[in-house]
Amino acid sequence: MQQSPISTLLGQLDEYKRKFYTNLLLKGILFSAAVVLSAYLLFNTLEYFGHFGSIFRTVLFFGFVAVFLFSAIFWVIKPLVYLYGKQKPLSNEQAAQQIGRFFPEVGDRLLNTLQLVGLNHNQNELILASIEQKSQQLALVKSADDKEITKEIFTLIDCNKDDSSFGILHDKLVQMEAV
Repeated sequence: MQQSPISTLLGQLDEYKRKFYTNLLLKGILFSAAVVLSAYLLFNTLEYFGHFGSIFRTVLFFGFVAVFLFSAIFWVIKPLVYLYGKQKPLSNEQAAQQIGRFFPEVGDRLLNTLQLVGLNHNQNELILASIEQKSQQLALVKSADDKEITKEIFTLIDCNKDDSSFGILHDKLVQMEAV
C-alpha cells in the first residue's frame, strides 16, 4: 500500500526531528566530555601545584561537580528528554523553517504545505489537491537533493578503487546514482 504524499512528508519531518535531536545529543556528549576533562585537568593541576588547604580543595571539588552536572544536564539529558518525547520537541513549522534555511530551493513551500494541512478542517477539495501537489513537488526535491549529496560525498571522499572498502562504497554509490 502506497502512503499519501502528506503522510510521507510528515514522516520525513519526524525523521528530521529525530536526527536533529540525535545530532544535538552527540554534540552534547562530545562537548560535555571535553569540558569535564578540561575541568578535571585544570583542577588537578591547580591542586598539584598549589598545595591548597582542605577548604580550597573542597571548593575545587564542588566546582568540578557543578561543571559536570551543568554539562550533563544541559548538553546530554536535555536532548535525551526531547529525543524521547518527554518534553515538547520542535513543532513541524519550526522544523520546516530550519530545513528552509539549509535548503533554499525548498524555501517556504514546505511551511506553506504544513499550513495548508492545518487549514484542512472542512476537507475542501481544492485545499486537498493543493496539498497533494505541493507534497509531490517536495518529494521530487528530496530525491534530487539525495543525488546531489551523493555527488558531493564523492568529491569529499575522493574514493580510490585501490582501497577495498572505499572501492565497494564507490561501486554501491554509483549503482544508487544510476537508479
